[in-house]
Amino acid sequence: MKKSACLHPVFSLLILCFFFFRVCIGLSAEEMSPLKSTSAYKGIKSETDKKINASIEGLYKPGLYKKTLYDLGKIDFVLNYMIYDNLEKDAFPSFFKVVRYIDNMIIFNNPEDIYKLEKRYNQAIHTLDDLEKVYRKFVDESIEDGVIGFKSAAAYIRTLDYADYSQDKAEALLKKVLTFTKATWKQGEALTVKGGEELTNFCLHLMLKIIEEKGMPISFHSGLQTAARNDIRWSDPELLIPFFREYKNVNFDLFHGGSPFVHEFAELGKSWPNVYLDLFWLHTISPEGAGSLLSELLKLVPIHKIFAFGGDTDIHESAIGHLEMAKENCPPVLT
Repeated sequence: MKKSACLHPVFSLLILCFFFFRVCIGLSAEEMSPLKSTSAYKGIKSETDKKINASIEGLYKPGLYKKTLYDLGKIDFVLNYMIYDNLEKDAFPSFFKVVRYIDNMIIFNNPEDIYKLEKRYNQAIHTLDDLEKVYRKFVDESIEDGVIGFKSAAAYIRTLDYADYSQDKAEALLKKVLTFTKATWKQGEALTVKGGEELTNFCLHLMLKIIEEKGMPISFHSGLQTAARNDIRWSDPELLIPFFREYKNVNFDLFHGGSPFVHEFAELGKSWPNVYLDLFWLHTISPEGAGSLLSELLKLVPIHKIFAFGGDTDIHESAIGHLEMAKENCPPVLT
């Protein structure tokens, strides 16, 4: 099958490409470097282990990502989720495409969070209008850097309900951050995540307005949480419905099958033309659940809105492992 030349309408290949196992995966925003802990083998005396270690170390040469992910895995594009100040465009192969996090642009706990933006974008920030200027520079810079979309993972620390916001309340909270002072021997924040919600809500709406103007997509973490004792109710994808309605020209990519809200997740893809459904990570969390959800989606949702697989790992060997699990998991659903 001919390789895709562009990423459309959300981020890349559609599920049709998955049938031929030439797929698009997403790797997290952390460093995409090879396994750093071959050091885990240090101190092991066995000659066999030493040989294994030497063999693994010998694989880590330039061109490894292409050999492992593109040639072996038949993966057309890797989505590299990143926070960056200066993008090193030559740091990764050409089939790596960058998706940029926005959470550090919209969640502010202390004045230093604002100062960093002022310094980077050479823009004094006193008002929400000043923040909008920064956001426009951020989005324009991202597009110039070849970024193909944006992402929010804020559902790990707060609810996906952004409906309650007002400019007056947001302006007052921004002023509170900017005027916050504390004794050097004390700890504290100008705003907790909860206390700053109305500022964050306004800022995300402001960011989405600009993203819509530029014709860019955005993905949201939904459902599954990595760590224990997080509140799963925060990441219910139904909470994003006001966004789907208000920003109808923005394509929204919802992650992780929305699990455990899988039926709601499926309905969102059916009912909202600008919502795309991503099973990113789900095959490794619950193979049976992923297969069941995929079966439901194929009956309910247009095929071009389904992303059947994503690696969700910063280790390329693990991405191939995830792919093999998906290969075993999907054929029974497709036959």
